[in-house]
Amino acid sequence: MKRITFINPDYEYLRGVIDGIPDNFKWMGATIKSGRNEVKYFNTLGMTLGIKSFRKITFANRVIYALFRKPKSQRSYENSERLINSGISAPIPLAYISLYGTFMLKKDFYVSLYLDYMHVNTLLSLPLHQSEIALRAFANFSYELHSNGIFHGDYNLKNILYSFNGFNYRFSLIDNNRIRFGKYNPSKGLRNLQRLQLPVENLAVICSEYSRQSNVNEIKTILGISIFRFQYLTFNALRRKLKRIAKTAGIL
Repeated sequence: MKRITFINPDYEYLRGVIDGIPDNFKWMGATIKSGRNEVKYFNTLGMTLGIKSFRKITFANRVIYALFRKPKSQRSYENSERLINSGISAPIPLAYISLYGTFMLKKDFYVSLYLDYMHVNTLLSLPLHQSEIALRAFANFSYELHSNGIFHGDYNLKNILYSFNGFNYRFSLIDNNRIRFGKYNPSKGLRNLQRLQLPVENLAVICSEYSRQSNVNEIKTILGISIFRFQYLTFNALRRKLKRIAKTAGIL
């Protein structure tokens, strides 16, 4: 089985631990997320590592990642490194490991330093009188991303972490394998906010602050994000319906 392991040169001393991940992952550390992918944290040499195993990869993608496209672990590493170099917070990337069979990706792991931040959904979903300052800080962070040409392909509240030092909020991006880099325009920025599941009044505050930062009319901003969110929800509902029909017909 072909194996590709890349380790951050600053953390080469972790090679012994990292090389053992594919064989030992099942017994390593504690699971903090399990589902389509499994995420664990693991303590070693006085630090905590976050280890992600990309598990439910379709047969077609296993072939594509082996022959034509970088696997998710490598994209996670490279995108996180690029974010940090751009001044955007992300867990420090340590390594990626990809194991290949014949023309097929078999196993894929991404390793980073564990970032002890909290998920932003618990903060931004609070009643408006408790969350307005945080919502405006989040809108500023979102505009900073977009104006720098950074567009997270799954920009939802589960993939954004935050910390608060008593004065300022700091946000950090995770699950970074689907980030796109390109030129900013207001429409592209608003479309990237379509996955945010928040109470209407909370989303309105984000729109208000985002419009101020981007110098776009507030009504146009609110209307734009409303249209993009409606399109996103409609498309997802249709996709789920077609999937149920396909399962009933025995196609899937």
